[in-house]
Amino acid sequence: ATTVTANRAAGQTVNLADTVSNYINITGVQLETGTTATPFEHLQYGQQLALCLRYLPVVQATNYVATGMCFSATNARCSVQFPVPSRVSPTGFTTTGAISMTTNNGSGTGSIVWANASTLMASLSATGLSGLVAGDATALIGNQSILFTGCEL
Repeated sequence: ATTVTANRAAGQTVNLADTVSNYINITGVQLETGTTATPFEHLQYGQQLALCLRYLPVVQATNYVATGMCFSATNARCSVQFPVPSRVSPTGFTTTGAISMTTNNGSGTGSIVWANASTLMASLSATGLSGLVAGDATALIGNQSILFTGCEL
């Protein structure tokens, strides 16, 4: 069987400029650099998300984010594990809401500051808390997202 190219989309015209709300959906396209085409690559959503998270690790918090240890009555540190290894070690973080630390003996919302990181996890320190006991376990809690920055290109 043969296909007549001229009849593939006969009668189909689109004027994207005739109304402000016009749009066109394009799917199934793979852009290539150079002159050699490669086979079409289709990744499942989870695979594509994992590849993207390498550039901006995100920890979605609904309650407990991480566990750690109290170093004094006012200072604690927790390690946050990334969902997938990051491309390089992050250099900072930002949050979408308040973060606090809690233990059996004390809690509070102090200043959460950057400690250090690898490609697998980051350590965050909390200062300005009260009632903590050095050596006790602690938890980083909150209902927000933590975005670790510095991994992008």
